[in-house]
Amino acid sequence: MEEQAATLNPYASLLNDPDPARSLAAMQILMESGDEALVNIALEFGLLSADTNVQKLALDSYLATEPVLSIVLDGSSVNVSDFSEALTGGRAGGHLSGAVDANGIGTFEVRVGEYDSSQNCFLLGGLDTCLLITTPSNVNFTHPLIRGSLSITPEGTLAGDVRIGDFGENIPMVINILD
Repeated sequence: MEEQAATLNPYASLLNDPDPARSLAAMQILMESGDEALVNIALEFGLLSADTNVQKLALDSYLATEPVLSIVLDGSSVNVSDFSEALTGGRAGGHLSGAVDANGIGTFEVRVGEYDSSQNCFLLGGLDTCLLITTPSNVNFTHPLIRGSLSITPEGTLAGDVRIGDFGENIPMVINILD
């Protein structure tokens, strides 16, 4: 059975090497390969790792590709009309592009920009404004209108509570990284 699994995914043995340094090196090589399948294997391995340093490296490598993040905000426990206004206009000043459904679930997309070493953050695409600050213990989402601390979940998503502009309540937010 193990031999069959190794045949199906020859990279698993490299990633699961008992030597953490070799495992980490294998993940970095796969992440930098440019091959979408290998990058996804390494990303999944890294984000699902119990080692927060490995998680951070995988997330940083993914964010360095300047992806468009799909974000889900759960405003189902608040006044949907007020939440919708905060997300799509009014308080948001038109800076967010998204929609809120009748159940209070808001969605929008945001492009990650390059990593700025002087600010120690990934920029908001097209601007010189920090969007994400990653550490081994959390990810600070620092969009000009949405701010909060996120964690990598056991499922490989980023999740946490955020504040939207001057909207008075914390809202749960999830960013799916793994497909």
